[in-house]
Amino acid sequence: TCTVCKTTKTEAIGKLGHSYSEEFTIDKEATCGEAGSKSKHCTRCDEKTEITEIPATGKHTWDNGKITQEATCTEDGVKTYTCTVCKTTKTEAIGKLGHNYKNGVCTRCGEKEPKVTITSDEYEIDTSKLYIKHIQPKTTVENFKNKLKTNATKIEIYKGNTLIKNSDYVATGMIIKLQYEQDEVTFTLIVRGDVDKNGTADFWDMIEINQHRLGIKSLDDVCMVAGNVDETDNELGFWDIIKINEYRLKKITKI
Repeated sequence: TCTVCKTTKTEAIGKLGHSYSEEFTIDKEATCGEAGSKSKHCTRCDEKTEITEIPATGKHTWDNGKITQEATCTEDGVKTYTCTVCKTTKTEAIGKLGHNYKNGVCTRCGEKEPKVTITSDEYEIDTSKLYIKHIQPKTTVENFKNKLKTNATKIEIYKGNTLIKNSDYVATGMIIKLQYEQDEVTFTLIVRGDVDKNGTADFWDMIEINQHRLGIKSLDDVCMVAGNVDETDNELGFWDIIKINEYRLKKITKI
């Protein structure tokens, strides 16, 4: 402004330019099921740069779960868990109850107690849940049958509807049918460490257990029993993986 006549003139002042912070600011927190974002903010205005996605954490916060399918004597039940943040669900098998025989009849379902008898010095025969457990990996059908003590006159092992040959490996989830006179009883076979149901205990079984441990995959009851080779608790975890790996590397000969 002229001090004499009060005329004015203008002069440009160069723009300051943005001054971005060296540190990122979290603009949106990532959750278990949704990505977040971060950026560097200008210290003078609201402009942002280096806008970067923050991947979803995948760390769900599970509720206590609800039983969505009751277990019966012969069928597993289902328990469903829901993430309290993103509402994603996961399921967990509830082991079948097994029969509870009294005076020759199951008190839960009315099934008659079969006349077929079976024992073994090598395996654990669970006559409640109808499981045969503690079978070692790479056991052939022929060797397995030879270690059973039974009055059955007919013994067959099936994978689904396929009859298994004597030279094949017994695998977790296979069914053995034993017949004596007019009675027939079936047991589900469980091979130690054989979570992927191929009759062996190897790297892929370790992967299955780890996926279950991380909540990525849900295993049924027979796979849970097969994978629990550590047996210090009823959970599948790190020590079960370690033991299967020791077997895989031939540091131990049996699981």
